[in-house]
Amino acid sequence: MANREAAAKKYVRQCGCLVRDHIPISFRLWKANNPSKQRDAVPEREKKWLWRKLKKNFTVPAESEEAAKHWTLSKMAEQLQTFKKNLTKNYIKKGKTPEFTGDLAKQKDHWNAFVAYKSSELGIRNVEKAKENASKKVYHHTLGQGGYKMAKPKWEKMEQDLIDKDITPATIT
Repeated sequence: MANREAAAKKYVRQCGCLVRDHIPISFRLWKANNPSKQRDAVPEREKKWLWRKLKKNFTVPAESEEAAKHWTLSKMAEQLQTFKKNLTKNYIKKGKTPEFTGDLAKQKDHWNAFVAYKSSELGIRNVEKAKENASKKVYHHTLGQGGYKMAKPKWEKMEQDLIDKDITPATIT
């Protein structure tokens, strides 16, 4: 099981590396909701290229390839969004320009377009709309990135510790 978890972590990290290295931050969207926004979105050929590149290093069972591709591209979209959010927080909001090395080396040519959009009326309006939508959220996720997979063993250990102290948890009936 440990090998599967290690492989899964490598897989997700590889997804992030591919996105940071090959998708320009000047793309505003991962997927266009309508044809008028198509030029602001990452082209399908780029997504296909990312998938092919990832499959060179990882084996995906043929019977689940389509589901794996869908999940992978969804994860890549999330990672691109997080990457751009961190750039905004760490540089644009602080009035800084990064040194274009490491993860940012290939983004230098796209930086000015990224900053222009984030500083534009449209970019600011989109952030405000996202904040408004987030404020309407009723049920907040509190388990962290690991979700139940990481929390459940902790809960079981806490429960066992109580049982070892001759305390019967309310969850045991």
